Amino acid sequence: MDDEMFNELLKSVKEMDQIAKGKKKASREFTLKEPEVKNIRGKQASLKPILPG
Repeated sequence: MDDEMFNELLKSVKEMDQIAKGKKKASREFTLKEPEVKNIRGKQASLKPILPG
């Protein structure tokens, strides 16, 4: 790893530490929806397993 890439990585790690400690706000935020478990399970139950033979 060259010096430029290492310095960029180090900067990112320091920024992550500041965000984790609440000293800096993250530049992006993602919100994930909860999966529809019943729907997923229903689809899996309808699939037939593939057996060797």
